[in-house]
Amino acid sequence: MITVTNITRRLVLALLALTCLLTSAPAQIVIPDPGLDAAVRQALQKPTGPLSAQDMLSLTNLDASQRNITNLAGLEAARNLTTLFLQTNSLTLLSVPSELTNLVTVDLSFNPLTNCIFPNGLRRLDRVLIEFSQLTNLTLPTNLTALTELNLQGNRFTSFNLPANLTGVGFLGLSDNRLTSFTISTNLTELNNLDLENNQFHSAFSRDQHVLPRPWL
Repeated sequence: MITVTNITRRLVLALLALTCLLTSAPAQIVIPDPGLDAAVRQALQKPTGPLSAQDMLSLTNLDASQRNITNLAGLEAARNLTTLFLQTNSLTLLSVPSELTNLVTVDLSFNPLTNCIFPNGLRRLDRVLIEFSQLTNLTLPTNLTALTELNLQGNRFTSFNLPANLTGVGFLGLSDNRLTSFTISTNLTELNNLDLENNQFHSAFSRDQHVLPRPWL
C-alpha cells in the first residue's frame, strides 16, 4: 500500500530533480529587436537555437549596420565586445549598455539619434563616430581621459562641451552643426585636429578667448 508519506516523499524528490534541472540549464539570452538578433546570430554563425550567455561572451566585434534596429536590449550580455558598428539604423534615443566596458570603437552614424549616453565605466572608448544624425545632446563618460577620434559631423548641436577629465583628443569633428560659439576646455591640453566648418557662429574661442585660426572654422 502506498501511504501518504510515500506520496509526499516522491513529490519532494520530483520537485528537487526539476529544480536541479532548471538551475543547471544555461541561461538563454533574448534579443527582442529582430535586426539586432539577426546581426548577432550572423556574427556568431548561429542562425537558429537559443543564445547562451557564453555565446554572447564570445562576441568581440559586431557589425549591425543597415538592419532597422531600434534598441539594444540583450546586447548587455556581450561584455567582451570591443567594436560596435550600428550605422544606418533607426535608433532615436540611446543609452549604451553600461556592461559594455570593453568597448573601444563605436559607430552610430546615420541614425535619427537626438540623445545618446555613454555611461561611466566605458573608459576604454577610443573612437566614437556619430555622423549625420540629429544629435542635440551627447553624454560621454566623466572618467574618460583621451580619445583618438570623436566625429560628430552633421548633427544639430547648438553648443557642445567635453567632459572635464578629457585631456586629449586626436580629432574632434563638429562641422555642419548649429554651433553659435565654441570654447576649448582648459583641461584639454592636447587637441591635434579640430574641424568646425559650416556652423553658425562668427568666431570661436580658445582657452584665452582669442579667435581660433581660420583653418579650424
